[in-house]
Amino acid sequence: MKTDLCSQQLAGWPTATLESISVRITSGGTPKRLTPGYYTDASGTPWVKTQELQDRILHDTEEHITDLALRESSAKKLPRGTLLMAMYAAPTAGRMAILGREMACSQAACAFQFDPAKADVRFMFYQLLQSRADLHRLANGAAQQNLSARVLRELEVLLPPLDEQRAIAATLGALDDKIESLQKSVRLAQDLAQSTFKAWFVSGEHWGGSQPSDWKSVKLRDICELRRDAVKAGQFTDLPYVPVDALQMKNLALHNWRPNSEAQSSLVRFEEDDILIGAMRVYFHRVAIAPFAGLTRTTAFTLRPKQKSYLPFSLLLCNEETTIEFAQTTSKGSTMPYAVWEGGLASMEVLLPPEEVLKDFARSVAPLINFVKESGKQLQALSDLRDVLLPQLLSGRIRVGEYSA
Repeated sequence: MKTDLCSQQLAGWPTATLESISVRITSGGTPKRLTPGYYTDASGTPWVKTQELQDRILHDTEEHITDLALRESSAKKLPRGTLLMAMYAAPTAGRMAILGREMACSQAACAFQFDPAKADVRFMFYQLLQSRADLHRLANGAAQQNLSARVLRELEVLLPPLDEQRAIAATLGALDDKIESLQKSVRLAQDLAQSTFKAWFVSGEHWGGSQPSDWKSVKLRDICELRRDAVKAGQFTDLPYVPVDALQMKNLALHNWRPNSEAQSSLVRFEEDDILIGAMRVYFHRVAIAPFAGLTRTTAFTLRPKQKSYLPFSLLLCNEETTIEFAQTTSKGSTMPYAVWEGGLASMEVLLPPEEVLKDFARSVAPLINFVKESGKQLQALSDLRDVLLPQLLSGRIRVGEYSA
């Protein structure tokens, strides 16, 4: 099938099927979770779940598998430069990543290893990104909207001269490189803020190895309140929409919001500096600080610190692995577990220091948290610029380098 991009392009480029420009198209597998010795720490082979495909280069994963798992399951090593595409379940279907190192993946992803003499992987990534609407139309299935490997093999794409593919990819890639560089800076700031939190409130390192005795034991509900400011579809149409899957895993920066028109049901409003936590499958560890007022769904907690001085402490507390683990152990449901507030996360015990300690801590980490918070807007602006250039370059309306008109 030809994509709309193939039909609308102006440069007279030929087309080809994905199968004809690939040396290998395959999928992965999921090693049995109950088999000892299959899953390991970061020393193993990174294993990609489709939730981790976020339309960018992927350098590491949440889970890793052993050589034994690779030998005894359908999972297989895929080389650096492989393009992965999620096949199952809208809205995940069609999301992609380029592997930044050797990895394995689940069976829910289709892996393309392009022939380097015919296709530049980054150019193909951008072309498929621009053809996302076509991919969604191709998705089939009654219960879930799925893509099939057969349909993807037969998908027709543009095939400009290889040098022009590389020039287009380099132009768009320069913006993505800026995005990735900023994301690295955000991760460093976030890690520093989190390690400072641990030194003050977990290990007691800041206090010489033991925490002061005048701190009091409270519940999370005593320092944060759950907001449930219900909104109907069509209200507050100027506010961005942040569904739970727009919250990045282990990333406090919010930079992937959606158009307000997609906000349809179970909506709640949040305000700037609220803490958003993905309650659906809370083990994915989706926690972010809101850089603006917006809309989300009830599948996310919207927590608001009861005092302004509580914000840095509350944000980093919610981002602690132990907090996510508590939310997971008190979740309800087996097939699709949801964290709960009452009878769950709200009852988590917290050791709360005096007000002056919280203010001192807030001052020490404020520059880091403000950077993380504001970076989301910069990241979105860079992504928007890339998205404006993308169709112009891929249609041939704008030519690059020696191909300029």
